[in-house]
Amino acid sequence: MNDSYELHRLALAPLLRPNDSDVLRASLDCISGHNSQQFVEFVVQQGLGPLWHQKLQLHNATSLIPDALIRLLASAHREAAAHYLLQKATLRDLRSHLDDAGLVHLVYKGVANRERLYSKSALRPAADIDLLVAPSDRDKAIGVLIAAGFVLHVKPANVSHEVNLQRGAATVDLHWDILRPGRTRVPMVEQLLASRVDAGDHWRVDDAGALYIALVHPVFAKYATAPQSTLIRVVDLLRLLKDESAADRAMQLAERSGVATAAWIMLRWLQRLIGDDVDAIKELTALEHRSAPPALKRRYLDYWVTKNLATQLSGAPAITQAMFTLAAHDTIFDALRALRGAVQAGVERQSATQILSRQCTPDTNRLQGAKP
Repeated sequence: MNDSYELHRLALAPLLRPNDSDVLRASLDCISGHNSQQFVEFVVQQGLGPLWHQKLQLHNATSLIPDALIRLLASAHREAAAHYLLQKATLRDLRSHLDDAGLVHLVYKGVANRERLYSKSALRPAADIDLLVAPSDRDKAIGVLIAAGFVLHVKPANVSHEVNLQRGAATVDLHWDILRPGRTRVPMVEQLLASRVDAGDHWRVDDAGALYIALVHPVFAKYATAPQSTLIRVVDLLRLLKDESAADRAMQLAERSGVATAAWIMLRWLQRLIGDDVDAIKELTALEHRSAPPALKRRYLDYWVTKNLATQLSGAPAITQAMFTLAAHDTIFDALRALRGAVQAGVERQSATQILSRQCTPDTNRLQGAKP
């Protein structure tokens, strides 16, 4: 397939029109026999396996692809369902412990989006639970989670804004900033926490905050179009865009924080993936015009998106960071601030890692069966 996004379009098309069996069959017809294995593996890798498995079953279309590939999709569906049940129990436990400790927090990204956007939440896989607290509550939150049986893991590359905690097969990414400090013109955590929504077994980010993060976070953390920016996030984004009020407020957040250009990049990528075939296109086009950078910068970034350079340069992330993500900031001053933040994070990385790692005491490790 010569088109960088042909597989993406084929994988997404049936999910954008869930009641149209003809679209499903047209996507499958476009896949020649020798590419069907590649396609199904791509669908699973992109987090779409459970949705595809359900769709094939609903439209009695499982005979359209080989049995071995149906089993691959079914396996992805089962794994997502099992992991969902584990994460639901973990969410209840997290809320109980954090609320009891008086810690204001919220869940965001995949785990929160699936509860809000999918009628059958287990169809939306999520690798981990993303938890957000205020920077001043970081150490207390880590202590509460360790006391609840989680083991702390510190990754030096991300220590400026997140750590990882694990309990059995349940993983929590604890954040005290949505991106590396300096990426946004103003701190955003307190505003997101102030507008959190009670979702029963967890606190979640509100719809405007969810859309803001869906538009901005993948550009800086996943390089927008790179393989790690999976298509299940695109499904989330398209569903979030249906709320015009939330879309307007999300763009206000992007403009205020100096990353409206990053939002434009994601919207431009969506245009490349879905064309003019879905209901969200009107709102999508309006937001794209609103967030568009100046003409020369727009043409430059559009070239990156159209040619999928982030994937072509996946072996050289430093080039993408320098040539693409810095340009995703709204002004040169925003880019310089982000660059200073990156330098400062690099300088402080070792000391921050040591400070946080000390919170995982030998006694706690022994309780979890880890080496002291």
